[in-house]
Amino acid sequence: MIIIFFVGLITSIGNIALTTMLQIEIPLKLMGRVIATISTCLMVVTPLGQMIFGILFDKIPSWINIIICASINFVVILFFKNYLLYGEQEHFVTTNDGIEQ
Repeated sequence: MIIIFFVGLITSIGNIALTTMLQIEIPLKLMGRVIATISTCLMVVTPLGQMIFGILFDKIPSWINIIICASINFVVILFFKNYLLYGEQEHFVTTNDGIEQ
């Protein structure tokens, strides 16, 4: 029960961070379309993921499934760590006197 609570907590924090990043990066004219497309894709993929995990939990012990998924999440987080923490830093050009333009 405690693990489920922490998974829900981490998922909520991740969703808030992702939504904030999308709202900052996407131009206002395209924001509705992009967020609607992402939401639709997530709604389509959710049942597929549930079907895959249902099959995996029937064939493989649950603790192995959890370790595999945690490992995949860890690798993805490491891969995107710099972008998630700092975003694209190329928006600012620093001149010799240290003033950002």
